[in-house]
Formats: sequence, structure tokens, C-alpha cells
Amino acid sequence: MKKLACLFLLYVLAGVLSCTYVLPGSEPDLYPICLDNRFGFINAAGDIVINPQFDYIGAMVDVEPGHDPYKFSEGLKVVGTGGRWGFIDNKGKYVVSPQFDYADDFSESLALVRLNDRFGYVDHSGDLVINPQFDEAKEFSEGVAAVRIETRWGYIDKNGEYLVNPQFDYAHSFSDGMGLVNLGRRYGYIDKEGDYIINPQFDSAHTFKEGFAMVRVGETYGFIDKTGKFLLNPQFDQANDFRSGMARVQTGDRYGFIDSSGEIVINPQFDYALDFNEDLAAVRVGARWGFIDRTGDYVINPQFDGASEFRSGLAAVAIKTNENRYDWGYINKTGDWVINQQFSFANPFYGNLAHVSIGDNTDQTAYINKEGNIIWGPSPICDLDD
Repeated sequence: MKKLACLFLLYVLAGVLSCTYVLPGSEPDLYPICLDNRFGFINAAGDIVINPQFDYIGAMVDVEPGHDPYKFSEGLKVVGTGGRWGFIDNKGKYVVSPQFDYADDFSESLALVRLNDRFGYVDHSGDLVINPQFDEAKEFSEGVAAVRIETRWGYIDKNGEYLVNPQFDYAHSFSDGMGLVNLGRRYGYIDKEGDYIINPQFDSAHTFKEGFAMVRVGETYGFIDKTGKFLLNPQFDQANDFRSGMARVQTGDRYGFIDSSGEIVINPQFDYALDFNEDLAAVRVGARWGFIDRTGDYVINPQFDGASEFRSGLAAVAIKTNENRYDWGYINKTGDWVINQQFSFANPFYGNLAHVSIGDNTDQTAYINKEGNIIWGPSPICDLDD
């Protein structure tokens, strides 16, 4: 059985199974809720705006980096009921009735849909703009979309015309004007005419973020700029994409950070670290978590048994109270408790609300405001198999 405790991705933090959000945009439109295994939405005051009625809502699980599970993309949200997917507005009214085998949120005025095992694209009215014909496809980004026919990937424009014929083993969405492609187990980057800007030469690579891309050569990772020149030669055992001007890197079993000039500004010294957000990063030394600033100085000394990144000025942190229990609450940027530890798990704040778990087995969930008051719930965890 799949249990949906907090609607988001899972990761392990200091031995605690926890949930993390993808990067938020602006204030959420609405917050998803679940009652009797049906999904609906509340506003920031805790009022039910859209009654629970859907079997699924888009981007609840398997969220790709950069996707925002809360936002109504271009004013619409993809929902599923009875095995069919459609789109609603922020009042819960169907704009596109459930009719697709699968659908994704809108991106650049088009949404990816699947009918009879083929992918195509619809507009805001639900009309097919690009007929289902692809074996696999991605959302539009920078005016183009990566699509697969049989075993080969290429790129199309918004008319469904090929800009780059299917020829690659894999293709990623365009980012920073370039498409990351894989051919013959080597990764490189192309423009929208299909010409290589950076020839296939890397054993692994990521899309460009903040002007740089993480690449792997052999067993070590480095970063390149948009000309293919190394910002930092491959030297790290692991690395992460740039975020807020910094990238997390790992040497041996220690974590540190580099900046966009290619300098190692915080030497690898931590047993684990999260990315910077709101100018602070959570780091672990031994079994204890604290927070550092962009110079690597401690702003909040290591003292917690679990931690999340700062969102909306608060961070969720945990104190281990016995062998099997962690109590979570929230601190501000000076390390003072704003909401005392009382939850069996706590997610970062998203706008004015945070999603928390209540009970010894995290079997009840609720939304709280920044005063720690429950504004919706508690309610049982949803069972996606029902």
C-alpha cells in the first residue's frame, strides 16, 4: 500500500524518514488536503475551497526538480478521478473534463496528456494541439519539448514539428538555451537547431542551473559554463546543482560548498549538508544538526537530531526523545524556538502553512500556521491504493 503522509518526495535525514518540498515559487494558490482518500484544497485560512472529491491531484508523488506541487499552473490543476485525468480551476470547476489516461500540469500554455499509450499536448480548452503520437514526452520548456519515438529522442516545437529529429538515446528539457542529450553513453549539449554547443564527452551530466552544469568524467564531478569550459575541474566524489549562487560538493565523506566563481568557499568538513536557502544551510556534524551562513560560520550551533532548510523564516528541527521518536518543531534564524517540538514530523513552511504529522506513528496529518495553531486536521494518512 502507498501511504501519502505529506504529498511529497521522501529522503532520509539523520536516520529519520522525512518529506521534502520542491522549490516553491510565490505564495501557494491553495493547499491540498485528503479526506476519506479523496483530495481537495483549502486556503491559507484553513477553509475548504474545493471539496475533497478527486482520486489524485497532479504532482503529488515522483515530483521532478523544479516542479511546484502546490501551484495551479497557469490557473489550472490536473486532477484524476475514475482512472481519467482532467483540469480544474481554483474554484474546483472542471475546465477540461476527465478524459485522458494521464495528464501533466500546464507549461507554456500546453499540457502533456496520454491517450491509448501515446503522448500529445492540449491547450487550456482541452483541445488537442499536438495529436498523441509519441511513445514518451516531456513538458514544454523554452518553446520546445523533448519527445521519444521508439528508442530515439528529439525535439518538437509548439506546432508539433520536429526542430531536431529523433536521434538521441535520451533528451532532457531545454534549460538556459541548451538541451542536454545522451548519445552512445556520452552527454553533451545542443541548440534548438540540433547543433552541438558542447560535444558529447561526459559520462554523466545535469541541465544548466544558474549558468553552470554539473558533469561527471570518470568517477569525479566538476562544473562547466555554457561554453563547455570547466569552472572547476572534475575532483569531487559527488556534487549538486547550483542553487542561490552556491553548489554543494562532497570530497570523501565530507561536504562543503563552492560559489559561481569556482572557489571552494566552504571547505568540505561536514558529515552531511543541505543546500542553501534563505542564506542559511543545514549541516550535520556527527549526529547533530546546525546552520551555517555563506562564509561557513555557524549561525546556529549543531544541537538538533534532525533539520530541514529554512522556508518563510522558519526551519523544522527535531529532538530525539527516545529510541523510536523524534519530536519536531520550528526555530527562527537566531535558533530560538518559535513553535515548540510537538509533532512526530514537520515539513518546511510553504507560504503561511506547514504540513505536519501528529501521533506516535505519524498516522495523522494537519496544517499549522506560523503560531503553531492547527488550522486544518488532523486527518488520517491517505491510502493511494484504495
